[in-house]
Amino acid sequence: MAISSMSAMMFTIVLPEMKAEFGLTLSQVSWMMTGYMLIYAIGSAIYGKLADLFRLKHLLTFGLSLFVIGSFIGLVSSSYGAVLAGRLIQSAGAAVVPAAAMIIPIRYFPPAVRGRALGMTASALALGNAIGPIFAALVVSMLHWRWLFCAPLLVLLTLPLFRRYLVDEPAKGGSLDLAGGLLLAASSASLLLALTEWSLWYAAAGIVLALLLALRLRTAREPFLRPALFRIPAYRQGLLLMMLAMVSGYALPFLTPQLLSSVHELPPGVIGFAMVPAAGLAALLGRAAGRLADRKGNAYVFYVAASLLLTFFGLMALLAGASPWVAGGALVLGQLGQTMLQISLMNSVSRTLPADQAGAGMGLVSLLNFLTGAAAGAVFSRLLDSFGGESGKGAFPVFGFIYAGLFVVVALLALTFRYRFSQRGKSGRETMPLRESIDS
Repeated sequence: MAISSMSAMMFTIVLPEMKAEFGLTLSQVSWMMTGYMLIYAIGSAIYGKLADLFRLKHLLTFGLSLFVIGSFIGLVSSSYGAVLAGRLIQSAGAAVVPAAAMIIPIRYFPPAVRGRALGMTASALALGNAIGPIFAALVVSMLHWRWLFCAPLLVLLTLPLFRRYLVDEPAKGGSLDLAGGLLLAASSASLLLALTEWSLWYAAAGIVLALLLALRLRTAREPFLRPALFRIPAYRQGLLLMMLAMVSGYALPFLTPQLLSSVHELPPGVIGFAMVPAAGLAALLGRAAGRLADRKGNAYVFYVAASLLLTFFGLMALLAGASPWVAGGALVLGQLGQTMLQISLMNSVSRTLPADQAGAGMGLVSLLNFLTGAAAGAVFSRLLDSFGGESGKGAFPVFGFIYAGLFVVVALLALTFRYRFSQRGKSGRETMPLRESIDS
């Protein structure tokens, strides 16, 4: 998980360099991130579905091998198209990681200690976010940014360990609704292109494909997405919360480097090191946040996380244009808040699912998370391209506007959790309607 997250986010600090080298707009080069997230989303749902049918260790072997192949392609490429192709192949393999990282805690850990397992996953995610900027800063200060593709090769070290130590149940067998998966990928890509290219044609195509997908899900014998999952009230509400959380969460690694580059005109190496303290602290405290969720309940951790994020976005909207030190210091609050938010929501949503639907259910969570992140990145890029053309302090107003909007998103997230998801029992902890979910 650490290697995967490191690979996913370390390209954010070199997007300005890629923009200048290839003569493209930020919206175009941001497909290094948006395209990665799109394939990551579709792939994580596919792997989640396949994990209910086949052995998890075989899926990990295939996915991590594909991850390495994409890295080699990106490393030796010279044109933007080839670099992007390598990046997308890389993401098709890396998508197995978030699927496994959500399935393993649910499959092998009882609910009473599942928060600790998810906390370890969140710590690994934050650790990768901490290592990524350091690695990227070192690479771009001495070598070309293409050498960033070398980092995922470290994942080869984990394959023998997965093959030897991952004990999982026999494969159940079954089939995969490939047509449904392709319709999901095509509709998602069309809608994202509509956001980045501001095209009504792509939007219309996306809507038509989405309607065909809905028809396919209703008529297929074994649909790619199980409609029954959406009839679980707590799970359905949890998906909404996770999507809102991803909008705010994607702003941390995506917008911060652009702010430091455009407004404060810092070089990529300095930007990478400026982001390290926040991610490092989140990595150190991730397990503690998981244990806190087990002890005091997910609602307690959620409200602490929401408070930290509201403070972060408020500071960024008002003061981040004044000094890069403000942005770096506030990012510590934001990164810690986002880590705690993911742990509390993931733990809450996982408890709404019957055991036999854990793979598909959490795969759908991962799918919508990354699709929302990709859409948020596309919107952020479009706003910066349209209204943030200046450099220096004159570029800050558009950032302040975006951060103020994200403050409102987190406030809505907290209100939704309070009135539609969290149910308080006499013990003071939230109780999830598990029996209602399973019966549904």
